[in-house]
Amino acid sequence: MCFTLDTGKPRAVSASHDKTLKVWDPVRGGAAVVTLEGHRAPVHRAAYFATADERARVVSASDDRTLKVWDPIRGEELCSLEGHINWVYDVTCFATADGSPRVVSGSYDKTLKVWDPLRGVELASLEGHASTVHAVACFAAADGRPQAVSASNDKTVKVWDARSGGCALTLEGHGNAVRCVCSLDGGARIASGSEDHTVRIWDVQTAMCQLTLTGHTHTVRSVCALEGGVKIASGSDDRTVRIWEAKTGKIIFTLQRHSMSVRSVCALDSIKLLASGSEDKTVRVWDHATNRCLLTLKGHVYGVNAVCPIEAEEGKAKEVVIDGEKYSTRLASGGEDRTVRVWDPISGKALFTFKGHTDSVNTVCCLEGGVRIASGSTDDTVRVWDVEVGVCVLTLKANTGNMLSVCSLVGGGRLASGNKDFAVRVWDVQTGSGHPSAAGGTVERGGGGHQASPGGTPRGQTGNGGAKPAGKVMPARKPAIEAKK
Repeated sequence: MCFTLDTGKPRAVSASHDKTLKVWDPVRGGAAVVTLEGHRAPVHRAAYFATADERARVVSASDDRTLKVWDPIRGEELCSLEGHINWVYDVTCFATADGSPRVVSGSYDKTLKVWDPLRGVELASLEGHASTVHAVACFAAADGRPQAVSASNDKTVKVWDARSGGCALTLEGHGNAVRCVCSLDGGARIASGSEDHTVRIWDVQTAMCQLTLTGHTHTVRSVCALEGGVKIASGSDDRTVRIWEAKTGKIIFTLQRHSMSVRSVCALDSIKLLASGSEDKTVRVWDHATNRCLLTLKGHVYGVNAVCPIEAEEGKAKEVVIDGEKYSTRLASGGEDRTVRVWDPISGKALFTFKGHTDSVNTVCCLEGGVRIASGSTDDTVRVWDVEVGVCVLTLKANTGNMLSVCSLVGGGRLASGNKDFAVRVWDVQTGSGHPSAAGGTVERGGGGHQASPGGTPRGQTGNGGAKPAGKVMPARKPAIEAKK
């Protein structure tokens, strides 16, 4: 996952099987800027969002069944979103019409959930898949309504109304489990990757498959749009990243430097770069126009499950100062080491390590404005992190399965998650109110524990207060936060 700071500096975020996320600078040396530690199991995905005042946030999804929201600048866990009852595989973010951030997660529990990452509330649980939900993405319909799209082990892709929780469309055609999905052309088209080794491009209006992209020799784990949807990038178990023309399906480049499965890819469009996270414990930053690997970001102890950019609207995030240096673009990563890490993708410097999840972080996403991120974990929780203040502000627990995917819903203020109970859940991260279908969810207010100082020495800090959630209020955990240069 990649994002750009408002100074124009890019950052890459990787999620790992070592239970951590790392934030990298992909331009200046490839150093890990921050390591985010707190997940109790591998981290699969990371995503980015910004708050109304443009504070950057990273959200991660993990095998610990949670999503965590991180401050990628200060390296602190802000909150944990709990509600899934199985591994959380994916996470994505969007904003409401008033700019409020939302997170959507997908899980092995067969559901997607929509969350409010600011207040840590599950807004909705979307149920309909017959098997595990591996991935979710969000876009706005032609009339502006927020919609979520999910990829499942049942070989289908489903499009959902994120407000009502109803299934609007089911896309069938893949010959095996669908592992990843992303929107193209403002939601007019959808790209999906599958265990059948193909990438398919779908027309949402006609529900027809327009193109089938062949070339990978193993499962396609991740897809993302490049240059506004002109190109598509895909990452696969065949250890490669492939760049395709979105209109024709023609392959442009095959990027071959990872030594193990590529689990996540994300675009840094503001600087025309691409980031990939791999089972080989590294995050790589690529120039997808020239087929060159610019940086290799190291720091995760185990595999990287998710990468996502931390940026506000139009690829910008609020500038922050760490150790006297200004950072705008940042990258969040989540891993099997239970941590979410925040990186400067220009220099490769690790900015923070968020700790709090008790299992693998499967997915991360940025909430609107780049001030908070959400992470989903195998520990059954989604955590929301303040990436500027550096604390976990919410822990959402669905009590129904591992968090496999989370995303922010278009229009803001809500978060969706998917997990192993086959459902999609919607959470309100601002008001503290839950969607009627989001039964069984609990929220933990604040992250407590430690706040990562710019120099990397934790200093004690208590969690933030907030609105009373619809469910049971859990005592705040105290994750260890580590900042690394």
